[in-house]
Amino acid sequence: MSKTCKRGGGKAEMNLTPMIDVTFQLIIFFMLTNQIASEESVTMIVPRLEDPKVQELETESRVVVNVVPPDYNEKERKGDMATILGATDGSAKNVRVGLDDFTFDDLGGLTNALKIRADQAKAKGQEIDVILRADCGTFYDQVIPIMDAITAAGIATVKITAYIEGESK
Repeated sequence: MSKTCKRGGGKAEMNLTPMIDVTFQLIIFFMLTNQIASEESVTMIVPRLEDPKVQELETESRVVVNVVPPDYNEKERKGDMATILGATDGSAKNVRVGLDDFTFDDLGGLTNALKIRADQAKAKGQEIDVILRADCGTFYDQVIPIMDAITAAGIATVKITAYIEGESK
């Protein structure tokens, strides 16, 4: 007895499961990245400069030191500089580097953390870029101990962030 084989036009279907898996993984990646970036950022109004010098920085050897202002109502902080300064007592809550918070009583911990990052950058043959961000309502006497801690870490250059009209803060 002979067997008959049936040949004909088959219907080609594409398996979308791997593409859907990759899409979900990308969504999760971007959600996590956004969450980490938002945890590192601190809401503040940085000072305005009359003649700023702008410089692009390498992201790999960059360390952002945030002088965290006390919680405040953003509506009170809108307007001219006199209004902004009237809504604050000039104090700072703490210092944040990445996800690490340091109190003003623990600036030695800040120095150690910066030393570690500076040593890691030097091991790669790079110079570390320290960016200091402080709210425009924070008094300078709150910033001086932080600059001393940065200097104690062996970092000679500190770049200070300021608000430039027409750019995002």
